[in-house]
Amino acid sequence: MEPNWRNLVDSKIVPKIAHLDLSGKLTQITDFSPGGTYGDICKGCCSIDEHGVVRVMKVAIKRLRYYMTGDNIKHLFEKEIYAWKRLKHDNILQLLGFAFDHEYPLLVSEWMEYGSARKYIEDHQDTNVMHLVAGIARGLAHMHAQNVIHADLKPDNIVISSMGEALICDFGCSRAIDASLSLAEPTLGLKGTCRYFAYELLQPDSKGHTKQTDVWAFGVTAYELLVRQHAYKGLTYLQTVMAIQQGCLPCSSSRPNSFPNINQEVGNLVMDICLFCWKHDPLERPTMNFLASNLDHYLLMQEKPSSRRRLTGADESAFHDLSEKVVTVEREKREQDNAFNKEREEYKAEITRLKLELQKSSGLVDQERERAEILTQEVHSLKAQNESETTACRILEQQDSERLADVEELRRVQAEAFTEAINSTHAVQTLKRELLHIRDQHEEVKKLEATHTKKVEQLLSTQTEALQGLAEARERGEDLRAQIEAARNENATAKRAFREVSEQREQLLHTQALEHDRIMRDCIAEADGDRAALEHWLVEAHAQREGHERQLKEACARIESLHADAVGLREELQKTERELQVARHAGRVGRNDLCEGRAPQSDCEQKAADRDHLVVQILDVAVAFRDCHTKAFATLQSVPVYPAVTRNDVNLSEPVVLSPPQSSTSPLCEDAVQIDPKDPTTALEILRSHDLELFSETVAKVGSIVRRWQKQCKEYRERAKGKITFRNFAKGDLALFLPTRGSVSRSWAAFNVLYPHHFLNVDGRLAEHLKHREWLVARITSISERIADTKDPTGNPYGLGDRMKYHVLEVEEPLFR
Repeated sequence: MEPNWRNLVDSKIVPKIAHLDLSGKLTQITDFSPGGTYGDICKGCCSIDEHGVVRVMKVAIKRLRYYMTGDNIKHLFEKEIYAWKRLKHDNILQLLGFAFDHEYPLLVSEWMEYGSARKYIEDHQDTNVMHLVAGIARGLAHMHAQNVIHADLKPDNIVISSMGEALICDFGCSRAIDASLSLAEPTLGLKGTCRYFAYELLQPDSKGHTKQTDVWAFGVTAYELLVRQHAYKGLTYLQTVMAIQQGCLPCSSSRPNSFPNINQEVGNLVMDICLFCWKHDPLERPTMNFLASNLDHYLLMQEKPSSRRRLTGADESAFHDLSEKVVTVEREKREQDNAFNKEREEYKAEITRLKLELQKSSGLVDQERERAEILTQEVHSLKAQNESETTACRILEQQDSERLADVEELRRVQAEAFTEAINSTHAVQTLKRELLHIRDQHEEVKKLEATHTKKVEQLLSTQTEALQGLAEARERGEDLRAQIEAARNENATAKRAFREVSEQREQLLHTQALEHDRIMRDCIAEADGDRAALEHWLVEAHAQREGHERQLKEACARIESLHADAVGLREELQKTERELQVARHAGRVGRNDLCEGRAPQSDCEQKAADRDHLVVQILDVAVAFRDCHTKAFATLQSVPVYPAVTRNDVNLSEPVVLSPPQSSTSPLCEDAVQIDPKDPTTALEILRSHDLELFSETVAKVGSIVRRWQKQCKEYRERAKGKITFRNFAKGDLALFLPTRGSVSRSWAAFNVLYPHHFLNVDGRLAEHLKHREWLVARITSISERIADTKDPTGNPYGLGDRMKYHVLEVEEPLFR
């Protein structure tokens, strides 16, 4: 059957999976058992070649059902292996290969001892369900990223690895979303398990399995792992179908009160995910990528002890809001995709229409081509008539052309002779070059012959050594033969010695048997004497037993009297226990009354503590407000005071500095009284002493002064436009340098009203000279451009803004001393 199956497999698939062929490598195959909708599973062993090392490992072998026809099996085999081989993920069972060793094709994967997820959670009650659900989400998200739909996701199709990781398997119903291959076409009818069908799959306008139906099945799978029971529990197949069609959810209630062996917080979170996956509108369901990322984030938060906390109502509401936003964004994206697909379909229809028009045009072109051929034939007939008429003219012209041909022939012979001479010269040169090339090749051949001769000599020497080794091996073989013959002789001698020893042993055993018979008779005689002694001892034992029976009767009488005393004591004990119960009930009632009395007291204490805490917070805000006012007044008072100037006295050669508002009676001072929030009364008195009206007036004054400053600065700029403004200093220019004001270090700059970024390089004698000067006129010798860098201490010597451009000027000796 193997050649037939190889011929049935599609030619597009075979080259891609040829390296996965494990035919002839499967051993120890057990009986097949049902393992899915279209296949049976068994256990076996397989020899795997890993980098030249053959390793035997346990494998799971899947065989397609025997009742399927050849075409169906071919289609299922191609579809499953195409969908399975392209999936490489830590949470997806890896395909090792395929084989044709039996009647039907086999798919081979690694054997998992823990079995399915359903069996695993039954055997391991303390399983971390959240970890399994997150692994399933990651695997399914990878499948959707590869445009593969599982279409039959359930706990039975999820196996658990030796590390406790969930692995998705059984891709018999999977479908690749890829229009380039025929395998991507959806099959007719619904396949899979009904209990995991989404709501839209059983509707009249169903489009078959999609990524959204996989999300629904993921929610059902997570729910079954959480509650450890089947979805739609207690319903038959038809009842389940009716429930799904009517929109019933897989769980009996919206949220169970408790979960088996699972924390209530984790259970509530998994139930929220399930309800999120069971939205009736497929566009409102989350994507598997979104679920996988959120579950991984939750597991990461659980693994970090510092980040473990219980979700509050605000966190849950924020999570739901975020989920709804994500659903809205995904719905908009799907709508955009639908619009794009619709537009693409329109374009395809337009292309089809244009193709039809092109075909019609092609038909018209063919008709025109036929008419053109008819016209061409008519033209050819007219040409034939024209040629017959011109034949006579050609006969007359031929005589003249013959004479001219003779002349041309003589010229051609002369030209050919000249050309042959030139060609002969070129041929001689070409032959010389070929001769040199042949000589070079001859030298290379000689070198190769020498190399081959050396190799032959080496081979001959190797052959000689091999023959010598063979001769030595033959000699060793002869020696071994001699040793074997000697060993055979020794073996024959040993056999003879063994027979002799056997005869001696038999004689010795016979002698020992006679000796044992004699000893046995002696033992029987001694046993008879012992029996008489034992009979005498038995008589004495009977007498002792009678005495013990009398003592036993006396002990029973004493026990009965003690039992009567115990009954009386038991009655007294029951009476005491009843009194103790009454006392305990009275104590319990008293404690309840005490607790009921303490509850109002604790409520009052809690309210008082809350009020005290609120007062402390209010005082903290007030103190912060007062400290802010203090800093504001301190900032205003720290502004340097300069004499104010009037508008008419403004001298544009000197900078104008306006005085800030000064308050002789500042409401706050540097040594303001510290406020203790724990003493509300004193803190309130100190805060009341803060003059808010004076602060408001000060703020208003500062605002008016700032506006007046802005107006004066505007006038200053307008007046400065007519003054000296020169940007482009050059080498050889004569410049006036003045000391700058307000800089970090005392520096000198070229006089320039609106572009004061040309600084004088002060060093050496010039620095000593400028210590006693207020101005300097000098000629510029060089200009270097630089950029201020606040991160480098030496990159900003003039205290400019970061990345600001400035120039450093070198000058000659001063002109005025």
